[in-house]
Amino acid sequence: MHRMRHFILLATTLCISMLLAQPDASAEGISAGNGSVIVDGQSFSSWSDYYGSAYFAQSGRRCGTISGRSRGARAVSPSDCTYSLTNPTADYAASVVYEIPVVVHIIEHSNGDGQISDALVQSQIDVLNEDFMALAGTPGQFGANVAVHFSLATLDPSNNPTTGITRTVNDQWHNDNGNYWDTLAWDTNRYMNVYTNTASGNLGYVPDLPQGGLAGSNWDRVVIAWAAFGRNAPGGPPFDQGRTLTHEVGHYLGLEHTFLGGCSGDPTPPGCYASGDLICDTAAEKNSASGCPVGQSSCNTPDPTDNYMDYSDDTCMDRFTTDQLRRMRCSLLNYRPNLFSAGATLTTTTTSTTTTTLPSYCAASPASGCKTAAANRAQIKIDDKTGATKDKLQWKWKKGQATLNSEFLDPTLGAGASQICLYDSSANPQPLWQAAAFAGGTCGSGPCWKASGSKGFKYKDRDATPEGITSIKLRSGSDGKAQVQVKGKGTNLALPALPVTLPVTVQYIIDDGVSSTCWQTIYSQAAKNDASSFKAKGP
Repeated sequence: MHRMRHFILLATTLCISMLLAQPDASAEGISAGNGSVIVDGQSFSSWSDYYGSAYFAQSGRRCGTISGRSRGARAVSPSDCTYSLTNPTADYAASVVYEIPVVVHIIEHSNGDGQISDALVQSQIDVLNEDFMALAGTPGQFGANVAVHFSLATLDPSNNPTTGITRTVNDQWHNDNGNYWDTLAWDTNRYMNVYTNTASGNLGYVPDLPQGGLAGSNWDRVVIAWAAFGRNAPGGPPFDQGRTLTHEVGHYLGLEHTFLGGCSGDPTPPGCYASGDLICDTAAEKNSASGCPVGQSSCNTPDPTDNYMDYSDDTCMDRFTTDQLRRMRCSLLNYRPNLFSAGATLTTTTTSTTTTTLPSYCAASPASGCKTAAANRAQIKIDDKTGATKDKLQWKWKKGQATLNSEFLDPTLGAGASQICLYDSSANPQPLWQAAAFAGGTCGSGPCWKASGSKGFKYKDRDATPEGITSIKLRSGSDGKAQVQVKGKGTNLALPALPVTLPVTVQYIIDDGVSSTCWQTIYSQAAKNDASSFKAKGP
């Protein structure tokens, strides 16, 4: 799943160094018009034809990122995550969500190649979050939760509103030639810069790991082949589900390929933290994987073909490991300290059937100063059914205090999150239950959030991912007119164990990291409160 540009092409190698020279045009992926592609002088009818060819499989261009150790250390590195060592201490555990703003630079050819819609860009951001947040109900749910969340930038370097997407038509740059980054880059200390072009015939690449000292330079970037970008990417299977960017961002955050060093590394700690891919909980692997070879064993242990840092097909990849997450967070803290902001903390929530680690968007105690609804006009209903697929939650807050449309912080713009938090009066860790719906995003074939004229916003996600919320309705208005409604269902809800201990406080909070607004109800009595259901009206 790796993608990098070839400055010097060695057709038999797995990765080509980006650091040695300006690329030879004959060694690159070139859009030749009419959808055709030329790579190393060989012609292919389309990018899909090229990706499916024996030549692509043998050329090692799944990724163009070269191992940091092949370059030699060029900078004094913090000792816990260097070019040659990982020390995955608890200091780098996923305790807080790191929020990273992204700018996507789309570089098109004058013949039309490279055109990517805003919706496809957002789908790619969604895939990143599914994989790095291990979101329930997504292919990434079985991996380690790296607790890194990505959003398209909403402000450019000059503090002007932006979609986080730029578009440029330049044939040379589209074919990955020229120092386009010197013209297009946004402050790489503050934004993750992603470029889409031909990626020199690779699926993608980064010029170097952050340990090499490139962080903060215009050269610091992630390059993805436009035909392999986004969910249901234009190039088609098997590299069309957005995992190319997941893989390359792994490099951007300091990870090596799982197959680095083959079977020669030390298989046990601490030696495995200083050999191979510098990770102990990924098994050694003789060569990169191709296709989806489940059960393959090349070094006497099952190969990590499901790992994002291998070369498997997109649909075969579904996880990072705990050691990988700690190396990435170490890389952020030590090499990219200005790139991220600290967001939600993580807590462990126990439900009636499972114990799940969830992002703790809600504080440990209820917020103050929240808007309230008219008497008996706020209702909550929780049904914990046998078989979690039938679980349901509904909260209606009606005839509430005056709410301006601006207080909803326009979730269509892609900043912040809507959070629903439930606190009871027991001694259990609080909040007792929580869920969130991030601003922006794609649900099905369209945007999750839509404006309701100038009176509010609606959220709809039939798949109930990532945390079970299926719909949200926000309506602004004067006193007695404002409304907030939240519905959820299914296994992703992770409902709290019932019955709850009264009084119960339910809050709906919108927070973009700069400002926030809160709506709440306190329930002192319940119409029903047993092991299967909680129903109440308030305040």
